[in-house]
Amino acid sequence: MGQLLLIAVNRKLDLEYVLTYPLTPVPLSMCNYDGTLAKTDKSTLFRELEKMVNGETLTTPSLDAYVIDGNFLLHLLPNKISPTYGGLASTILIMATSTTSKRVDLLFDTYKEPSIKDCERQRRGAEEQEFVITGPDQLRPRNLSDALKSTSFKKNLPSFLIEEWKKLHYSTIIKDCHLYVGHLNQCHHFFVENHEVRHECIATMESNHEEADTMICFHAKVIDETEHPGHIVDVADTAFITCELSAADGWYLKDSHYHINWFDGCQMPERLIPDDMDETVESDDELILAAGSSDESNADE
Repeated sequence: MGQLLLIAVNRKLDLEYVLTYPLTPVPLSMCNYDGTLAKTDKSTLFRELEKMVNGETLTTPSLDAYVIDGNFLLHLLPNKISPTYGGLASTILIMATSTTSKRVDLLFDTYKEPSIKDCERQRRGAEEQEFVITGPDQLRPRNLSDALKSTSFKKNLPSFLIEEWKKLHYSTIIKDCHLYVGHLNQCHHFFVENHEVRHECIATMESNHEEADTMICFHAKVIDETEHPGHIVDVADTAFITCELSAADGWYLKDSHYHINWFDGCQMPERLIPDDMDETVESDDELILAAGSSDESNADE
């Protein structure tokens, strides 16, 4: 770019005519000078959203739906958990369902090859180590942070979780919650019936979204159209975003239910609530017993 302008100035060329031609081999709005994709700084948007918060804390009396970015949840895993994949599955399930909401949607990214995200994953230091998960008794990677840099691990772990959570003993964790897991274009529905875990695939919620971010929007829209929730909580990359019931935020009241004006007007939430996740117990047995004893104590009360 600088060379072309220098030649134009030295030869006294018409700059208006010179600037009718591209000055760089790639558009700088999309790429860097070396041709790599330009990265969007999400933290900048987050800081701007935080400026909109007036500091007042609003409490939500109840939650009708809880939509979680699965990869975000994996990065919240505590250090002291069971060393097996079975224990890891129990911990993730407890973290996902430990809400007052009767519906939880847990959505995972889809890793396609090739993808426009390849450059970004390489920039983050994604490793090509292959992970094969054979069963719940297999030892998990000791360092989960390093494992989460592997595309293979992030591909195979959700598939293992879906198969593992079909087992009977997870009914004490799922309880009366309806868990929807989005992975590889499919939506898996888990619920407990007659003390057994039931599983079904929801054909109407199949999705080809590569990113969990956009899948969250799709699931929130389906929840709004089918269950008419009063409150929805989305777990984003950096914070819980609570959609308060306000017409200014795109909500409207009809037939005693709140609905969302999808893609019509301002959709920004008013509150950004930081996440506080408690560490869970360590062993597989303790995880199952902890969930079961919670039910018994509630019954005694």
